Amino acid sequence: MIILHNKHSKKSRDFVEAHGAGNVVIDWYSGGREHYESCAGHKKVSTFPSVPIHVPAHRVLINGEIIEDIPACDEFAQNVSSLDDIQTKIDQINEVLADSELYGLAVDPIQWEDLSTHDNDYL
Repeated sequence: MIILHNKHSKKSRDFVEAHGAGNVVIDWYSGGREHYESCAGHKKVSTFPSVPIHVPAHRVLINGEIIEDIPACDEFAQNVSSLDDIQTKIDQINEVLADSELYGLAVDPIQWEDLSTHDNDYL
């Protein structure tokens, strides 16, 4: 997984200490912000630590009557304290993705391994 880290935040330092090993840690204030903005900075990140979650293209129902195609994008589990916080965000996204099939576009649910294997511009 990719962890967007703010070294000035105790919560972020604690999360990286507990979960940083074996994952990619991008330090926001040591070139990470510039790197993020030049590569994939289309979403605002304001709380740390944050973990990007790649969401595939899907369909949603707007106002109960209009089906809209949503392009692939990254959402973020922000201000996470534990892996459970990330799982909660994944579960929320997967609920939306499951509904996509009702609107004519089946999408596989996000799995933990997707956090490290999705094609991204962060690295």
